[in-house]
Amino acid sequence: MVCNGNGTICTPYYSLNEAIHAANANDFIYLPGGTFQLDSMINKPLNIIGAGCRPDSSAATGTTIINGNLIVTKMRAALCLKALFTQGNQYPGYAARLSFRRINSVGFAITGYIEACVIEHCILKNEGITMKGSGCWISNSILTAIYDLRNSIIEHCIFYGNNNIVSFSNCHYSSFSHCIF
Repeated sequence: MVCNGNGTICTPYYSLNEAIHAANANDFIYLPGGTFQLDSMINKPLNIIGAGCRPDSSAATGTTIINGNLIVTKMRAALCLKALFTQGNQYPGYAARLSFRRINSVGFAITGYIEACVIEHCILKNEGITMKGSGCWISNSILTAIYDLRNSIIEHCIFYGNNNIVSFSNCHYSSFSHCIF
C-alpha cells in the first residue's frame, strides 16, 4: 500500500518493487506481515513501514521480511525504514538523513557513506564493516563493528563480535555512553 505524504490517497500494489517504483518522494509504503522480494534500487526519499520485525511483538500480523539487497543510490533526502526484518545487505551509496528504526538485519553493511542518520532499536549483524559516516545517532541497538564513524553519538548499545571479535576504527570525536562491549 502506497499512501501520499498526508495520507489522503492510498493505492495498493502487489509487490514491493511496484510500490517503490510508483511512489513519489516522501510517500509512505505500508507492508503487512509476510516476505517481500526487493529487486529495485531506492533513489528517492520514502518511508517504508512494516508490521514488525520480531515474532513476539507481531504475532497477530506476522513478521515483515524484505528479502534482497537494499540499495540506496546517492541522495541527500530522508529514507525511513521501520519495523522490518531484512535478509540481504543494505548498501547506501552516499545517503543523508537515513532512519533505521526497529530493524532486524542479518547482512547489514554500509559500503558507502552515511551522514546525519538515526539508527534506533535495531539488531544489525554482519561479519564485515558495519558503518561508515558522520553525525549519526545510534541508540538501543545491537551491533558488531563500527568503522570510520565520526562525530557521532552511540548510546545504550550492545556490541558483540563474530568469533569474539568486536571492531572499532577511526571513530574520531564520537561519544560512546552506557554501552556493553
